[in-house]
Amino acid sequence: MATKRARKPKVVVAPVQTAGEASGRVLALQQLIGSQGWKIVLEQIEGNISVLEESILTKTDPAGKRLSDDEVDQLRDKRGYLVELRRMPEKLLSIFQADSGTEKDFDPYAR
Repeated sequence: MATKRARKPKVVVAPVQTAGEASGRVLALQQLIGSQGWKIVLEQIEGNISVLEESILTKTDPAGKRLSDDEVDQLRDKRGYLVELRRMPEKLLSIFQADSGTEKDFDPYAR
């Protein structure tokens, strides 16, 4: 039986109103990426990804129970979400760095 694969999640970012707001977000994300706390979170994410990858490859859970194809697909989805989470600060940083140089005009009638 073919299962439907979940689509890869997209990064949805709230609009930035001013270049100053974008600059503030850039600074906050740079501080986050360099912080010891984020390094600890990354270690946990990497560990979870490794456990999921092992379970996906062997089609067994950590306790040794055999997994169905649907359960393996769910593990693949979880792994994908963790990979996205691991990359989230860098993705957001690049988005906000691009936004910090220009003012946004959200008025649809101004031209």
